[in-house]
Amino acid sequence: RFPRPRLERLHPRTLGAGARISFGLHRRLAAALDGANAYGFRPVHTLSICLPSQPAEPLSPHPLLPSWVDPSASAAPPRQLGTPDTTAQVHPGLFTKAVLAASGADVVIGEVERVVVSEGRVVGVAVKGRGVVDADAVVLALGPWSGREVYICGMSKDEDVPDDPAAIAGEPDSIAMLHKIAGRVSSQLKTEEGAEVVTEQACYLPCTNDGLPVIGEMPGVKGCYVATGHSCWGILNAPATGAALAELILDGQAKIVDLAPFSPARFLKKKSRFCMR
Repeated sequence: RFPRPRLERLHPRTLGAGARISFGLHRRLAAALDGANAYGFRPVHTLSICLPSQPAEPLSPHPLLPSWVDPSASAAPPRQLGTPDTTAQVHPGLFTKAVLAASGADVVIGEVERVVVSEGRVVGVAVKGRGVVDADAVVLALGPWSGREVYICGMSKDEDVPDDPAAIAGEPDSIAMLHKIAGRVSSQLKTEEGAEVVTEQACYLPCTNDGLPVIGEMPGVKGCYVATGHSCWGILNAPATGAALAELILDGQAKIVDLAPFSPARFLKKKSRFCMR
């Protein structure tokens, strides 16, 4: 399978503005929450290299390539995708925990059985073993668990989402291929040369059939909102998505980002089902 096209290229105007706003919010959060130490926030250079199908003659050292990348790893000069002014890294789990801690919100971990609706309006959620938790508004932000079909990035494959996230595991053949590619990029990444494998992971990505996230109030159910379908850009777009939903829920309209293109109602207008793949 060829890599999935970057969503910004499919919808540059629709997604680009929101992504830039969200990146700015990430910087503000990192400054306020000591992101560098709390969750590994670090601005970085981002490069694209073209791996040759066969070992090639080393190119002349390129100023963009870090010293640990073998000169022969790229069949052409590297292409710069971003600078520290436009790209950064975070540890997703630590970032989520830091934001939750700063919010002061009460966190309830449990299995939601259903959204409770009365007379066309959300009144709470039924949590297994806890009964109904009352709510004026409910946001469905479950990533790939917001639907039942997903697209797995990296060494990709279409597969059903397991009910239990703990059941997610990488495929040995795919992991072996990624090890091989890493070793081609840098001899320092070869396990046979002593490189340590810290962890091997797999993930499911929520993708819609039109390539746009789904953010907004669910048609026909007042107080029920959805925020999903960001593909691999969920962490990037999380701050702007959260801010926009907060405005929508509290003020009735989002101002930080125009949510019209992301409305769940678009699937009804097109007479198309919302599918995850």
